[in-house]
Amino acid sequence: MFIPTFLPPIRVNFLTLRVTRCCAHALLQASLLTFLALAGCRPAADSSQTSASQKETLLNTSGSITMLAPVSLQGQAYQAVVPKARFQHVGGESDRGLVDLIAGDADIARVSRPLTAQDYEQARRAGVTLRPYTLGFDAVTVVVHPDRAKDLAYLTPQIARKIFLTGEINTWAQLGVLHDAAPLLQACAGPETSGSTQFFYRSVAQPQDPSLNPRVQRLEKIHHVMLAVANNPWAMGVVPLSLIDLTQNTLHPLPITNAKGRAIQPHPETVRDRTYPWSRPLNAVVCVPVTPPIARFLDFSLSHKGQQAALPAGISSVRSTMPGSHSDKNQSQAPKAPLASGAPL
Repeated sequence: MFIPTFLPPIRVNFLTLRVTRCCAHALLQASLLTFLALAGCRPAADSSQTSASQKETLLNTSGSITMLAPVSLQGQAYQAVVPKARFQHVGGESDRGLVDLIAGDADIARVSRPLTAQDYEQARRAGVTLRPYTLGFDAVTVVVHPDRAKDLAYLTPQIARKIFLTGEINTWAQLGVLHDAAPLLQACAGPETSGSTQFFYRSVAQPQDPSLNPRVQRLEKIHHVMLAVANNPWAMGVVPLSLIDLTQNTLHPLPITNAKGRAIQPHPETVRDRTYPWSRPLNAVVCVPVTPPIARFLDFSLSHKGQQAALPAGISSVRSTMPGSHSDKNQSQAPKAPLASGAPL
């Protein structure tokens, strides 16, 4: 270590010793501070300020697996605009995201269903106000093995209810599939905390219905449901449309009849214009007031560039003018974002 050599000598004089020592001490302090400054060190206060600044650029998201891909893609596109931004995405289900958000462990909850009165009430009890921003649209579908595509032309919500909720239908023969080798119909779905499972239940349930038929195989992950159906010609499952790779021909999503009895094919365009009966919003849920770093990311996600970034994930844009989306004069061309005033990124 560099030690200053230009300090004045200390005279052994009892009358002047105290003063001389004080001067030497002051000069030593000044010299060391000068050396540390030249070496590039900063006071401790600056370090804490740097940590706070870095923390502001880190955004934590938690929740829906369905929304993991589109939010990740939007995060990558946002980093191209704001290089200092960092993201940490935690998997799970929609309910997990809300729990983490309310507890302060996440900045954004990925929720693949509309918020319920119970969601708002739980947040209120914790002293938190929730606000959802719809980043895109997806759909819940009932899928079968491709071998069954020729046997079932479509499904009605009433039949889906009897298969997955009440258990009144548990054989393929009851669906008109008369095959000597046909075993019992194996219905499967994701966990109860999954936004996809919850949305499906609310779409077909009657007030007196149980959550799901006990015979329905409950799997831990939505991807497990997809694998179960892909590997079993006699299985049927509930999965998000955006997770299905239609080019692989491993799963066949069934058309669903609407209120007029017309069978609607699940497709990004029928999801976007809401003609498919089980279309649903994909919500980024935040706490109010929204902090500037979160608001800037949401503002970007709702912009044309942010929406374009999420399209490869298979979701439908919230903007009716995006490529591949129907134009509807009754739809909002530019959803309201937290920074609607146009604050710079």
